[in-house]
Amino acid sequence: MSVKRALATMAVAVAAMAALTTPATATTSPSSKAPKEVVDIVNRINGNQANRAAKLLSDADRETLLKKYPEWADRIMDPDRAGEVTESEQSSGDGVSTMAYCPGFDRYINYYGVSGAKVVEWHHSLTYCIPDGTTKVQRTGRRTYLNNAVDNWERGTYRTNDEVGNNTTWYSSAFQEPIRQCVFNLPCGVWQYPYSKFVVNGSTRNVDYYYSV
Repeated sequence: MSVKRALATMAVAVAAMAALTTPATATTSPSSKAPKEVVDIVNRINGNQANRAAKLLSDADRETLLKKYPEWADRIMDPDRAGEVTESEQSSGDGVSTMAYCPGFDRYINYYGVSGAKVVEWHHSLTYCIPDGTTKVQRTGRRTYLNNAVDNWERGTYRTNDEVGNNTTWYSSAFQEPIRQCVFNLPCGVWQYPYSKFVVNGSTRNVDYYYSV
């Protein structure tokens, strides 16, 4: 698994850029049952994943969705487009408490439809406090959740659910959760395996973020 690293100190700037550049979430809704041609395309995608094909959606099938069934292209997740991370800091911790530094961080990975419209966000949220006069990181909350989901999404059992160093100077929280899209009247799509990890240094209050899509 290739894990990428991002600095939490860049969160505000990145979030501002993402607000300007992230494609809109799909809003169209297919008016009827999916045509057999669309069902067949999804079945071929799933078959290609099972066979470990390098490319899951063929050029011909992509063109068919975009030209003949744009409302379905908005909603069906593009299986060949990697998820893209967005970093947004919930709070800086300033003024949260007079006795402790208590920030909250939320990072999420965006997934997109064949047309480029966003179909879901997978979030990893972390809140903690560092009491004044100490370097100990005291976790107050951690979780994953889905947001802005188009259609239904199935969530599998965590592959990773690790927490190390609570109430110590070095703390980390990591999740990897299987998710897949189940579009109305279509077979469920291919599994995605987003991974996310926060590492907090209680001495410097720096936070590093690692992720894989």
